Amino acid sequence: MELTLFLAQLFGLYFIIMGSALLIKRKTLVFVINDLFKYSGFVFFTGIIILIMGLLLVLSHNVWEPGLAWIITLLAWVTLVKGMLYIFLPQAVLAKIGKRFSKNGWYPLAGIIAIAMGIYFISQGFDLF
Repeated sequence: MELTLFLAQLFGLYFIIMGSALLIKRKTLVFVINDLFKYSGFVFFTGIIILIMGLLLVLSHNVWEPGLAWIITLLAWVTLVKGMLYIFLPQAVLAKIGKRFSKNGWYPLAGIIAIAMGIYFISQGFDLF
């Protein structure tokens, strides 16, 4: 349970920071996302980092109990799969997906959802409510 609470704190802070960045720095992020998928080496390297993070999360927290632990485990598996996709999907597919999500219209909604998720995780991880 301690690991679940730690990961809830970690994910909560991450989602609040990234959600805020999506709302505040969206023009910069559109440029960064578009630029990311232009360079296959960078995409591959990013995939390796995400894959390692996903493996660490899955190997340390593969708990399928209802509630917070299940949600943390689901996020761990999503991270692992995302890393694998970055490594194994063709560059053209990744670029197409990246362009679809790099439109300005998605960023405010994604930012609000990320912040809401962050608040949930922080409230659970730090036992605020």
